[in-house]
Amino acid sequence: MARAPEGLEFATEWPRLGDGGLDALEAWLNTHPDARLVVIDTLAKFRTGQTGKNLYKEDYEAVEPLVALAADHNVAILIVHHLRKLGADDPLDQVSGSMGLTGGADGALVLNRERGRADAYLYVTGRDIEEEKELALSWDSTKATWKIAGDAEEYRNSRERQEVEGCLRTLGEPAGPKEVSEALGKPHNNVKQLMWKMGNDGDLRSVGGGKYVPVTDNLDNRDNHDQLSPLSEDDSAPSIRDNVRSNEGSVTPGAVIPVTEVTVTEGLPDDCGPPLITTEHELRSVTDEIRSAEVIGIDVETTGLDPRTDRVRLISLSTAEGSWLIDCFEVDPHPLFEVLGQKKLLMHNGQFDISFLSAMGLEIEEGAEILDTMLLSQLLEDKEGT
Repeated sequence: MARAPEGLEFATEWPRLGDGGLDALEAWLNTHPDARLVVIDTLAKFRTGQTGKNLYKEDYEAVEPLVALAADHNVAILIVHHLRKLGADDPLDQVSGSMGLTGGADGALVLNRERGRADAYLYVTGRDIEEEKELALSWDSTKATWKIAGDAEEYRNSRERQEVEGCLRTLGEPAGPKEVSEALGKPHNNVKQLMWKMGNDGDLRSVGGGKYVPVTDNLDNRDNHDQLSPLSEDDSAPSIRDNVRSNEGSVTPGAVIPVTEVTVTEGLPDDCGPPLITTEHELRSVTDEIRSAEVIGIDVETTGLDPRTDRVRLISLSTAEGSWLIDCFEVDPHPLFEVLGQKKLLMHNGQFDISFLSAMGLEIEEGAEILDTMLLSQLLEDKEGT
């Protein structure tokens, strides 16, 4: 067994803060001028008992004297404290007690770990921290220490994507967000958005009907990633639309021409066309706008002609109140589908558009209508010919 490092001292007994504990700590620091770290484990064992009359004031006064002592002696004082059992959107709200604890301290480290897992997440914030961040940690059992594994969001996304791919492989057949969310025990909407993003990123392949299969590295497999021809980083879609160029020479007359390239030009005038929607906030506004419309004109531009392998690039929406262009490479259009599935939709070659939108998860509900101008024009031509 390795020996403890020289200079490390333990005290298993110490007076409480209100019973001379602060003076005792200051006296120890005076006799140990080279000390750089003091760990108090735990705060409940060190602080004075609470009366409950003013929790914020009592919590603040439990840590504020230690902050001043640390500054006077140029030493870090780490206070170990517990989290609430219930989670919270703000990591600081997870700290047990009132906001006086985090308000009185110079900084806070919030460690979250699911029971039984060898990874965890550390939220870091404080007065001396330029930008608060959340880090992913992995446990090294050989050294009994945590190691930084990278940015928490990237690590979490990677883990969640691996879980989805593993679930699809376990199921052994095409599956949609409903089956995957039930198998993983995760919220349906979260899984639905994640699988849509994975489809856009080329990690999953849509086979229609809102179902997906994992992409493999087997060149002989029909689910092969290379067959999808996803955009490379150099070909990533721009967020501002100016001019759409299509492969007009590659399709037969009368076919819907898919978008193959979007060119960006800076300095466009404000009235050059419908606004390009690229954020969730903008999409929510559009969803609210079309909710009251009786008829919605809709058109899609795609990266190809096969809804099983190609993707929707742009969705154009028009009502009597206005028009919008949804950039599906920048924002998830699923929030629109609940509204669109209940409306009277006006399309041209609706069979093509609906095949792509259905592959993305759009479900046309009972009572909704689809008016196809291409079919109507053919009917009129047939009538005039007779």
